[in-house]
Amino acid sequence: MIFLAAVTGWLNTWLTPLWLIGLGALLGLALLLVAWLLVCLVSREGGGLVPEVVSEGPLFPIFTVVAGAAFFGLVGWLLIRDRSEIVESLTRLPFVGEQALIVSVPAAADEMSEPEPVSVRVPFRGDELERLEITSNESLSIATPAAEGEEPELRIEVLGGDDTTTWRPSSETVNPLSGLSFDSLQLTNQGTEDARVEMTVLTAAQHPEVITVVITAAGVFLIFLAYMLLRWLFPKVSAVALTTAKSEMYQPLTIILLMLGLALLFVFMWIPYHTFGEDIKVLKDTGLTLIMVFCILQAVWAASDSVAEEIEGRTALTLLSKPIRRSEFVMGKFLGIAWTSLAMFLILGTFLLIVVGYKPIYDARETAQTAPIWAACHLEIVQTVPGLVLAFLETLVFIAISVAIATRLPLLANVVICFSIYALGHLTPLIVQSSMGKFEIVAFVGNLIAVVLPVLDHFNIQAAVAAGVEVPMVYLGTAAIYSLLYCTAALILALVLFEDRDLA
Repeated sequence: MIFLAAVTGWLNTWLTPLWLIGLGALLGLALLLVAWLLVCLVSREGGGLVPEVVSEGPLFPIFTVVAGAAFFGLVGWLLIRDRSEIVESLTRLPFVGEQALIVSVPAAADEMSEPEPVSVRVPFRGDELERLEITSNESLSIATPAAEGEEPELRIEVLGGDDTTTWRPSSETVNPLSGLSFDSLQLTNQGTEDARVEMTVLTAAQHPEVITVVITAAGVFLIFLAYMLLRWLFPKVSAVALTTAKSEMYQPLTIILLMLGLALLFVFMWIPYHTFGEDIKVLKDTGLTLIMVFCILQAVWAASDSVAEEIEGRTALTLLSKPIRRSEFVMGKFLGIAWTSLAMFLILGTFLLIVVGYKPIYDARETAQTAPIWAACHLEIVQTVPGLVLAFLETLVFIAISVAIATRLPLLANVVICFSIYALGHLTPLIVQSSMGKFEIVAFVGNLIAVVLPVLDHFNIQAAVAAGVEVPMVYLGTAAIYSLLYCTAALILALVLFEDRDLA
């Protein structure tokens, strides 16, 4: 504890965003526990199979990573300073957001009368208020409730017309509403006609970073749920996938790539990139590329090992002599390799997030600058997650391509073709652009490459990482749909190539 007290400043800054991820993992495991208890109530036999499923195959390393993060979520209570404020922000998430109101505020009865204020119910906390937007056809005054004879904490004068009046706490030297809670606002019409008021109240949690807890919990729950549903809905495909994943996870190449990836990510944290304060961007880009290339290399090797080698070694013939169709064999191989790649991504990706979270602190200490706050470290971590998602989607495309190639060609040809596609896929936009206005044959080849080969530039957010721009969820969804469609096309090709393959 003496050591923790000595380093509590930078340690708290580094560990707080990681603690949020740990809380999300803990919440996700809690949801899975509840779901398991419900399954046990419905079917004791089905509930008894769940621990066996988790302890074997790709779920075991995934569960190990999640359990480690959840354990840190518990231990973090001893290390994190602002844990009570963060937990309170988490509990306040359902009550914040945007409230849009349209109200009518009557004018005074006559010119000699004072206008009566109208109370509008708008519950909010001062510390959570982001901004107020008011549009009114008449001039009016908006104030917080106050006791008789006292001045309100806040008063906003709104001019009538089409212009919108916006008030933000950040525009004040000191937030006048800090620490206060309100149930309503008082609207007073200063005009001669009834006022039609459109008002928007936008609130956010005091620590909006707590949304990480919810997203992490949802991700953990959905990964385990997807695996269980596949086991239940497609038992034959899942049996092939489980055998493939168990075989490939313990291959020497997988273990070597995993250990080498962890070592290189650790070294990347200390390397000076000489980028004049932008080392964190180079670290993120280098780490994402490293993880993706290692997982693609492992996937291509696994496809050749589990598909091509089994076909050449007559193992596939023995397996297909059982009541398993060729389509189930191909899909099982694809899913087994995909689950192995997901386990690698979670292990290497989690370590990359740990490294990225520490890098701003390390750079600040090396350059004698002011230490960053934990929200800055959290932002760097959050900006890295979309890159991991897109890198995994690109890996899925190569898994489908390598499985299709492995139905006909051996390892060496598979590696050469896949990495040729990797190079051309990232150059496709340049090829198409350079072919415009050229000879017809050049334009045809450029368009043919763009149609046949995957446009891997869709999964590249290097520009966003370099500029520190947030990647919208719509872009991630579009990239996921593109990856799904291309994987479907590649697997259909794999089925066509494998359907008439002589296995005898």
